[in-house]
Amino acid sequence: MQELYRALFDKVPDFSGISLPVVNGISPVRTIFVAQEIVEWTEGRPLEGTYRALARLCFPDYPIEKAKCDLDLDLAAGRNDRSPRKHSYIVSIHDVQESNEDARHDSLVLRRDESRGQTLLEYLLHTASYFTATGGHLDERTWTRCTATHRRVLDKRDRREAIGHWVDGRLSISWIEPEIKRSYLASRLVYLVPRSSTHVRPLEV
Repeated sequence: MQELYRALFDKVPDFSGISLPVVNGISPVRTIFVAQEIVEWTEGRPLEGTYRALARLCFPDYPIEKAKCDLDLDLAAGRNDRSPRKHSYIVSIHDVQESNEDARHDSLVLRRDESRGQTLLEYLLHTASYFTATGGHLDERTWTRCTATHRRVLDKRDRREAIGHWVDGRLSISWIEPEIKRSYLASRLVYLVPRSSTHVRPLEV
């Protein structure tokens, strides 16, 4: 995890007091430490700052202004089910390249508990971690639905969620209505580690 933060921000957050999860029933698993320090390092704009750090790491020659639909992701994202603004936390994710590779983790499953889907920030850190470990990209054929991040809108009936996809060597972020179902659109289930835990029991799928 230290290598991920060095690659993105050239800094390392405080890892003291954290415990790693054990997840039964799925393999492989990638663990992501979502550091509170990201908020400070990005001057209060963790989504935009992490995206730009990811762009410098993974597609440095591509103009950042053309790489996503919203130039300010933090302004566009109206609600995140989890955020490191108050404290750091850990998630574990089924570590497959394409979001639809495990049918157990599709959008129909996540509708039962939307808070267990990825936030956009968790997805940015996941794709950076995957790249630093493998040199490859997530979602070259599919889109990940970040069901825990919703767009800021004036119309309360509009509940669009963030989606991410790698195309032409760069990560594209867009927004989609939850009702839309396609074979290439899928969610990734995350497993949360209790902050106060010194011993983490296995999390059942």
